Amino acid sequence: MSINLSGGVEQGGRRQPEKADALTHRQLECLAWTGEGKSARDIGQILGISRRTVEEHLEKACAVFGVRTRIQAVMRAREQGLLDFHSVGRTA
Repeated sequence: MSINLSGGVEQGGRRQPEKADALTHRQLECLAWTGEGKSARDIGQILGISRRTVEEHLEKACAVFGVRTRIQAVMRAREQGLLDFHSVGRTA
């Protein structure tokens, strides 16, 4: 999965503004790793931050998208083109 910081989705040749501006790069990173099945503890180790900090990033991302769960936030980010299904942290 990869992160797209372009800030919108192309629809019918027009750019549709989305939630990207409201999310930080770190929040998107946490969402991307969550989408890969990583726990907050695992993500914290990967990114060099605490588990609690990861949880805060994910909670804020959920609030931006107006959803209750991390998985819902991952799906919203994917729907809006902020995350895709390419690898995160993997070498090609």
